[in-house]
Amino acid sequence: MYVDSVLYKDFHNFIDYINPDDKIDNSIRSHRLKCLCSIEIPGICIHRYIDKIIDNIYQTDSHIDGLIIYTIAIILRISRYIRINKYNIHRLFAGVLMLSQKMYDDIHYDNDYWSYICGVTLENMNMIELEILLTLDFNLFVSHREMLSLVKCIKRIRNFEYI
Repeated sequence: MYVDSVLYKDFHNFIDYINPDDKIDNSIRSHRLKCLCSIEIPGICIHRYIDKIIDNIYQTDSHIDGLIIYTIAIILRISRYIRINKYNIHRLFAGVLMLSQKMYDDIHYDNDYWSYICGVTLENMNMIELEILLTLDFNLFVSHREMLSLVKCIKRIRNFEYI
């Protein structure tokens, strides 16, 4: 997949930076978010999974950077409530990418299409969306200041890797 975005490769580096581990420890500091936990590790690596999703929702690269920033902001917020690991990262990113696209794009896909491209049932997709929204108290707004701060952090991760 080719995405003409300055932040897309950095987004993948961010995913490696949050470093999901193999432990089954689904430490959830909230009674919500249990719907994110899978019984077994999905057969597709998280990078290919995200590439597949992005490939299906963006035919052009017009809004990819905004989606990436929104996604990272929400992932950072939700990580206060759940330990990210290989058992929950796929569903977590599926839900957060969907919510980010709904927030960032005027025209977005419905949950039925999202469930199709993410490989989960519509019922699961709806539950993932609702639990993320309830956990974050429906606060998905990302200010301009927060966006700029996130871009700087992403670039620091990139620069740190090259040292």
